[in-house]
Amino acid sequence: MVFLSISEFSEMCALPAQTLRFYHSEGLLVPAHVDERTGYRSYDFVQVEQAMLISTLRGAGLSVRHVRQALDAPDTALGLLTEHRESLLRKRKLEDEALRDAEVFVSDWPQVREHAVPEITALRTMVPGSRHEDVLAERVSAAVDRLRRIAADAGAEVSGPPWKQHALETQEQKAKTMDPDGNDLFVALPLLTPITPDSLPADVHTHVLEAHEEVSIVLPGRDTLPRLGAVFNRLVDHSARVNRMVAFWSPRYLLHEGSVEISATVTDFEEGETFEDDLPDQ
Repeated sequence: MVFLSISEFSEMCALPAQTLRFYHSEGLLVPAHVDERTGYRSYDFVQVEQAMLISTLRGAGLSVRHVRQALDAPDTALGLLTEHRESLLRKRKLEDEALRDAEVFVSDWPQVREHAVPEITALRTMVPGSRHEDVLAERVSAAVDRLRRIAADAGAEVSGPPWKQHALETQEQKAKTMDPDGNDLFVALPLLTPITPDSLPADVHTHVLEAHEEVSIVLPGRDTLPRLGAVFNRLVDHSARVNRMVAFWSPRYLLHEGSVEISATVTDFEEGETFEDDLPDQ
């Protein structure tokens, strides 16, 4: 049997000798012969095929662990590649979203908008809080889907985007501010026409949002904590500039497709009051 030296095998497989040594150490491609005295590695020509497969799988982005699994159990290889493709697509989607968000922030930072909001009738339910953003987002999304189904079943037309809001209407709800999972959230879906309360599930209610004025900022992407901090900083600046009181403690988060609009009620100060009077004591 004629063996190929590691340099010859390296050239034939287009793999650096260092990579071949690594594959050997990981048990992916064991040389056909290793000289006990010198430690020199030699390869059989038939190993070119396995080297090509390993190189292809690694080039596709599979980890060493998954390549080893594909070699040990060839019937799992296609499934591993499918899982990896789905993982790459999810990652790419997040990267694309991040790029779009970055373009918005560097070209034209979202501006504060002040506008009047008419009285709104909405379906509303509550979801438990969570310290985990992904868990909370899933709960809110599920609640919105459920409210849409209830509205559709009742023949009620939706009049705008759904929103979420911290549940702070009772002392019990306010006490959850100190809970590790934070406040529960109201999730609401605005309707053109109300639904008879008797036909609603026990945990879904008709809610009337009174007409008021709001300031808002449309934030691309998700409402992460750092982004919310930047938004509220803008709202504070706006409140100081126009000398009007903004209800920072109870904002609405309007859930648009691909963006979140953070809105807070704005009112005039009573005569003699100023923005500085509304700031907390140091």
